[in-house]
Amino acid sequence: MSGSKLLMKPPNVLVYIGEKEQKFFNNIAINLMKCLNKNKYVVYELKKSQVLESPWKENTALLVMYSEEMEPNIAEAFRDYLENAGKIVVFCSNFDHIGAGLKFNVISDCTLVKINYKTIFDVPVYQGKYSYSLENSKCLATDSEGESCILKSTYKMSNMIVSSVHLALDSYILEEGAHQDDVKRLQIFKNILNEELGLETDFVKIPAPTPGCILVDNEELLHELQNKRVTEVHLGKLEKSIIYPNEQPGFEVDVKVPLLFENEFPDDIAFNKTAYFSNLKCKHLGTVVAYFPVLTSTMIAMESLRQHEGIVVVAGCQVTGRGRSDNKWISPVGGAMFTLHLSFSLSSQLGQRMSILQHVASLAVVHGIRKKPMYSKLDLRLKWPNDLFFETDKKIGGILVNTTLQGNKIDAFIGIGVNVANEQPTVCINSIICKHNETTGDNLPLLSAEEVIAFTVTELESLFDDFQKTGPEKFLSLYYLYWLHEDQHVTLTSLNKEAVIQGLDEYGFLVVETDDGKKLTLQPDGNRFDIMKNLIVSR
Repeated sequence: MSGSKLLMKPPNVLVYIGEKEQKFFNNIAINLMKCLNKNKYVVYELKKSQVLESPWKENTALLVMYSEEMEPNIAEAFRDYLENAGKIVVFCSNFDHIGAGLKFNVISDCTLVKINYKTIFDVPVYQGKYSYSLENSKCLATDSEGESCILKSTYKMSNMIVSSVHLALDSYILEEGAHQDDVKRLQIFKNILNEELGLETDFVKIPAPTPGCILVDNEELLHELQNKRVTEVHLGKLEKSIIYPNEQPGFEVDVKVPLLFENEFPDDIAFNKTAYFSNLKCKHLGTVVAYFPVLTSTMIAMESLRQHEGIVVVAGCQVTGRGRSDNKWISPVGGAMFTLHLSFSLSSQLGQRMSILQHVASLAVVHGIRKKPMYSKLDLRLKWPNDLFFETDKKIGGILVNTTLQGNKIDAFIGIGVNVANEQPTVCINSIICKHNETTGDNLPLLSAEEVIAFTVTELESLFDDFQKTGPEKFLSLYYLYWLHEDQHVTLTSLNKEAVIQGLDEYGFLVVETDDGKKLTLQPDGNRFDIMKNLIVSR
């Protein structure tokens, strides 16, 4: 693993469908992830309301467009993205760019044509509603009449592809009984994404969820669990074609997998039990591990195991990892991906300040690693409200906390994802260690996901117990050692005001002072940082 370069490339691939039905986005997203490196990119829908209001451009690796009703201000925002080195693929949309010499013409819709691309000939693909003329371009594909159907702009070294054929949509979405060659069509799509736009492509099948395995380091606890075992874990809904490869995409099914004990598990267990339990210094938390080689989401799996308080659910990789505000978290092999269950009283110190729990969990990850003398110099930091960073601009992880209340009892489910040994999609802790060793001459050992989970769970139990005894003051003094925002000047986008960050209040809310001397308190659920621009953005 090389630490010579620590780059954070944009992982987001955005799809704009305007007013079209959701099924079109779903199918385009599936086809993109069939072509792209699934450990590098994540696909989101870019909604109309977000185009002009959200700071999406800086974190976007590619914008894919399929809309027949493009409003002028939306189109202008996309042209601005392109002018600033953005990458765009336009499919069958009424999008023009006079500066780049792009014009569209209306033609008949859904006509089957045969296209030729390099050495791939006579591929049946459906034509859309628009054809294009594009100055300063090269032709990538032609139809059977010799007319250009896929073009790449060469305007200002532009990264714009325009296609009058439906490369990104499957036959069944376009027309019942349609006769596209979906295999060759996707091969052309993949080649264009890689060769013309420089995206990392990989026809890797999304793995199906696997059975889970219970791991303990205590015979008495093992017998107790065997007497009240959970035999099946519900993992939510998943695209049917992932579970059954020969099935047509576009349909979801409920997924359930067995939960077995170690002596019942049919395969080698990739989880290093010794590395985990030798570093776990807890009385209650994490003494039971439910490990799944492949999982939809540890947070979803925890719902079936919530009666086992203190259990930690760990995934070798996640298929549908989730973050805050419905963000997706790319979760490849090599990451530490886990969810914990905590219960406490509503009347307790933490129960009166539930919103601060995500900050306690964030601190547990960073302090759990950096308190070790050999790792103390690694510049791992905290970004409000729930992100883990290296230095000031490289995200390495995040926290998601869900809570339920029944009477006076709070159940908190803490989901944590940390890039440990996976160099994609951004940077990981082991790349940081390699870079540190190269720069300083030190010989710090690389970390395993099991060690990071054990450090975090141990520190979380300690922070939790301290907070319940003493309240927020001691916690906040430790939190500030690692956070990114001391005296940071920011712009509050909703108020169009400049402000200086003062700190957190006892609930974990952000306190800022505006340029006119007013102190404001900002809640995590309504605000977030765009750290690249020093903006606090309201949803």
